[in-house]
Amino acid sequence: MARAILHTAHQALARIDEQRASLAERIEHLRRERAALIDTLTQIAAEHQALLAQIDALRAQIEPSEAELGALERQREAHEVRVQTLTAALIDAEAAYNRAMVDAQRARDRLETLQERALGDAIDVESAAQSCAAPSPDANVEDMQRRIDDLKSRIARPGIINPLALEEYDEAAARYEFLSAQMNDLRAASTTLNELIAELDKAIRTRFETTFRIVAAEFERSFTNLFGGGEARLVLINDNGDDAAEQNGGKPPGIATLGVEIIARPPGKRQQHLALLSGGERALTAAALLFAILKANPTPFCVLDEVDAALDETNVGRFREALAGLSEKTQFIVVTHNRGTIEVADTIYGITMGDDGASRVLSLRLEGVGER
Repeated sequence: MARAILHTAHQALARIDEQRASLAERIEHLRRERAALIDTLTQIAAEHQALLAQIDALRAQIEPSEAELGALERQREAHEVRVQTLTAALIDAEAAYNRAMVDAQRARDRLETLQERALGDAIDVESAAQSCAAPSPDANVEDMQRRIDDLKSRIARPGIINPLALEEYDEAAARYEFLSAQMNDLRAASTTLNELIAELDKAIRTRFETTFRIVAAEFERSFTNLFGGGEARLVLINDNGDDAAEQNGGKPPGIATLGVEIIARPPGKRQQHLALLSGGERALTAAALLFAILKANPTPFCVLDEVDAALDETNVGRFREALAGLSEKTQFIVVTHNRGTIEVADTIYGITMGDDGASRVLSLRLEGVGER
């Protein structure tokens, strides 16, 4: 027995010597790298000083140019202000010119209308001339005044005619056709989006129902294996906390269900909600749900942090058996202080503190230890 222990100690010392030699080589390599980095740093510092000198020289050349550039910038801003003022004046002049053109066109149109109405009324110039030569000038003046008043009333009846009415109508009609086309496109896009949303809702609902059924079945099996008996189930609940499947006639509800409730019955206990279980039972139930999800949809990695802290030795044994079964498809990284869980690990990593106060990582592959 003592020889075996001594042999093991010699082997450990030999490994330590090898590690020390490797560390010594690593230290020497780092020293050489440090010396090379110091030389590089010195060269870079010299280049930095040279660049600073060049920068100072360039700054001395740039300052006059910057002053001249500032003066040019101020001149440019003054010119821009003047251009804006002249542009505004030009726009006002063009607007006034356009209004004058419109008024002139309206006056011409009104004059043409008056001329047409005058011709339509068949004013006889010759008869008027003959009337002017009549012996009764007072009666002729009164008749002409009545004719003038009648013509003025006829001229005032049409009112002001807008000569741009047809152009404005064409512009409004074109705008209406454009907006109508845009509205039709928006309605078609809305219909397409509604159809796509309906298809996505249906696909999500189908995927959710299928995944939920698989996870629920795997959860029942995982719970029974981890607890060594008992039963548990996953229940979808609505906003009132009732079983959504019972209210839906036993059919799985849609994705509008608000939550998932865990109903568990450990061995020797009555059925109750997860919140009423003990700390160890809740931890084991959560592990069962996690294992059920991993069975339904395996992931490459899974990190577990102190999930077995509240478990006793019996439950730890079932827990590590479940881990071993799932490790074929998923690599587990488990943070634990439980020796029972550590025994099933392939590689162990530990953190220790040396005499210098620095933390160190130690690793050990149990397969290699078993072979030795």
